[in-house]
Amino acid sequence: MHGLLGVRGVAIEISDVWRERVKRLFPDLQEGTSLEYTSEADFNYNCLSWALGCNTLVFENSKGAFWMWPTIPDDTAEGWAQLIELHGFTRTDTAEAVLGYEKVVILENEEGDLHAARSCENGMWKSKLGTGPDIDHVGLHGLKQTYGEVVIVLERHRPDWETNSES
Repeated sequence: MHGLLGVRGVAIEISDVWRERVKRLFPDLQEGTSLEYTSEADFNYNCLSWALGCNTLVFENSKGAFWMWPTIPDDTAEGWAQLIELHGFTRTDTAEAVLGYEKVVILENEEGDLHAARSCENGMWKSKLGTGPDIDHVGLHGLKQTYGEVVIVLERHRPDWETNSES
């Protein structure tokens, strides 16, 4: 295991196995420049729940997971978007940062696998890598090889992310 100081100066332990897996799956993300580990590997939540700020539940319709929305499919980008909309997000056309808005993107690869990532106030993006660690990353391009294209973008107003224009 290698120790790595995370965003908040807390030591994050990332195993060599996960570090090598991330390098292989996301070659366009470079640790220390466009990628920072923010948690250790954790199977208690997934990328969809993490995109909505939850790190204690796996949001999917399977045994041992949490899915309380029987009319919403858990395996389609459209279903994920519907769930995200229930959390106050609305669809938008661009993943570009907008002052005062938090974004969530849904990516889909050619096999139909889905991934969700959310924006940070500082312009970075947050992703949960399967059962692995959480990362902060620059932009979305570095996810493309594994997670595919952005197919849906949603946003919600965050007044706490606005700055006082008179200062």
